[in-house]
Amino acid sequence: MDSVSLESIVDRENAPSPKLANSSFEEGTLTPWQIAGERYASFAVTRRLSWEGRHSVRIRARGRPVRGSVLVGQIARAAEAARGSRYRLVIRARTRRLNRRVQIELKLIYDNESFDFFLGRAVAGSPGLPTSGTGIPPGTWRRWITVQVDAVAKRRVEAIQVFALDSGPGLLRGTVWLDSAELTGRAPAEG
Repeated sequence: MDSVSLESIVDRENAPSPKLANSSFEEGTLTPWQIAGERYASFAVTRRLSWEGRHSVRIRARGRPVRGSVLVGQIARAAEAARGSRYRLVIRARTRRLNRRVQIELKLIYDNESFDFFLGRAVAGSPGLPTSGTGIPPGTWRRWITVQVDAVAKRRVEAIQVFALDSGPGLLRGTVWLDSAELTGRAPAEG
């Protein structure tokens, strides 16, 4: 099975929406998700907690200073995605004793090989959720929180890189669970 499948265009409002393979980790494996930073964290698909279905991915940081980043990501092709196309990534997260904020990002890779990063924000609605800042907030979240990333293409898009987790450098301690990643696209408004 290919790691990326593309939806067909049904009408002008729908941009080609790259689907994320194994987006809820229900295959019981991380494949085709790519990981980095195994020196600083362990990665596992678990049945212990899930937003929907039976599985989620667990990232358990070892409490060491990270050089580079701890990552969980996947690349999706964007067929015929024009300038002005809009993308949204929605993912669910839970944490235990996370010592600092970690990012969820979209990287739009353009036809001229340039790119733009877009950072996610926790969606309001969880009690005690910080109202400012990007990514997954630190601390312990016993309920699943929703993190959303919105992106608008400045040029024709060749590929989209989804970072379901990107720690960046620095001391990282705690556990993060991720589930139900959904990437959608909309064509630019005509006018």
